[in-house]
Formats: sequence, structure tokens, C-alpha cells
Amino acid sequence: MRQISVSQFTTFKWTFEEDLLRYQALGFDSIGIWRRKIDDFGHREAIDMLYDSSLTVSSLNWAGGFTGSDGRSFIDAVDDAIDAISLASKMNAGTLIVHPGARNNHTNSHAFRLLESALQEIGPVAEDFGVRLSIELIPGFVDSPWTFIHSFSQVDQLLDTFDPRQLGLVLDLYYAGLNAPTMNRLERFADRINLVQLSDRMSASETKESRLLPGQGTVDIAAWVTKLDALNYDGPIELEVHGEGVEGIDYFDRLDLASDYLRQLPVQPVQPSPRQTLPTAPLRLPE
Repeated sequence: MRQISVSQFTTFKWTFEEDLLRYQALGFDSIGIWRRKIDDFGHREAIDMLYDSSLTVSSLNWAGGFTGSDGRSFIDAVDDAIDAISLASKMNAGTLIVHPGARNNHTNSHAFRLLESALQEIGPVAEDFGVRLSIELIPGFVDSPWTFIHSFSQVDQLLDTFDPRQLGLVLDLYYAGLNAPTMNRLERFADRINLVQLSDRMSASETKESRLLPGQGTVDIAAWVTKLDALNYDGPIELEVHGEGVEGIDYFDRLDLASDYLRQLPVQPVQPSPRQTLPTAPLRLPE
């Protein structure tokens, strides 16, 4: 059985409590946590509710900004990432998503050195806490405010530098779904994928993000999911749909339509995988 999750970005205006109660009522298995919502609700209260719920946490979003593109210093961004690692550990999150930040007038090589320096600081901390960090390749969106990582060579270098227990990848099919090189190289990354995020899109030439519900665009989602099954991916599939492409669809309809679509996809048997997994720890309550 696939673990079907929902990112809290999908229901942007609901509160943390509304997300938790409604995702459970609608039959989802897991939740992708947005730090802003848990900050607004209160960490202790949120973790208590998670502990009592039937939902696991597929991801915590996000830490990063190491290039200074969001106005923080490098040290502040690293300290914030360590706080996020601690929070991810307390809720037993499947991964902490890392967005390194835009290039921010640095050269590409200097931006990459800043990212490597940050990961050298926080990677061992994440490993000690049993938290996997995951970074995302965003091909085609070179003006993204989230990352300067747009090339396979950069991803290859990161994977070769950092241990799988410290760093993996997010595969977001909005960005990757119409990018043939990503599909062609999926075997190279398969054992490092910690999270698959899902939404549809209409055109590979889009330069402004416009997410659609799965099945309403041109991404061959069934082919991607079948490919992931064949590569023994057994992690969560997290719905992240927001923005102009779905602004006329209310949240309940978004979740119903997406759930129906995902649960009717054929499931291929997953064979025992050699990928290294971390032991699952019980949910840790804050002290």
C-alpha cells in the first residue's frame, strides 16, 4: 500500500488543527508539516495532537536560505536549520526539506560552497537526531527563490559528497514530471529519494509555477508511479497543490479528487530493497 500524504501548503488557509482532523477524516495516511503553521499553533500542542492522531509525518518544510537570499546571515540560517532538525525529530518526520536559497548575486560556485558548508554543519546533527535531510532539483525554473540547484551535475556532486543517512532528495513531479532527463536518470537517484511530491502541470515551458490537481495536466503520473514502484520506492507520496491553477477548487474538493485519483493508480509489488533505512523512533514529546 502506498503512503498517501498531504502537504499543508495544499490547504493554505486551514489551521493546523483543521488540517490534522480533516486529513484523517478524509482517509489520508500522512501529513507534510509547514513550519509556519506549527509555529502559529504551538509546538507542544501540535506534537501532542500528532501523537494522538492516526497520521504520520511525511515531511517538515523547510530549512535553508544559506545563500542569504531571504535576508538571513549564514550563521542564522544554520542555527535555524538545527532548530528544524530538532523539531523534525520530535515529530518523527520522514524528512526535513532543505531549500538552499537563490543564487543571490553569488557565483554558482560560491553559492554551492555555501550550501556544502551548511550541510557539513547540519548533516552530522541530522544523523545524530535520526532525521534525513532532502534537497530538491528544480530544473527549468532558474529564477526560483528557493534554490539555485537546477543541474544534475550539482545533484551528483552532493550525492557523492554526503552520506545517505544525512542527505537525500525530494522528487517533485511538478518540476520533474515533464523533464525527460530526470526520468532517464531516475535509477541514479532512486535509493536517495526520501519523498515524492505530486501535482500536475500543463506545459514544460512554464516559467511561473502553476500547479494542477493530478490528472488535470499533461504529466504522465501513472508512468512515474509505475517507474518508482519498479525502483522499489516505498516512501510517501505527498500531494502539494496550490496557487492560481487550483484557486477555484475548494480544499475539500481538492483532497477528494486527488485521493480518488491516487488510490486508483495500479500498485506494483515492491521487492525487498537494499536502500539503507534509519530505525523508526517513537514520536518524541518536547521537554
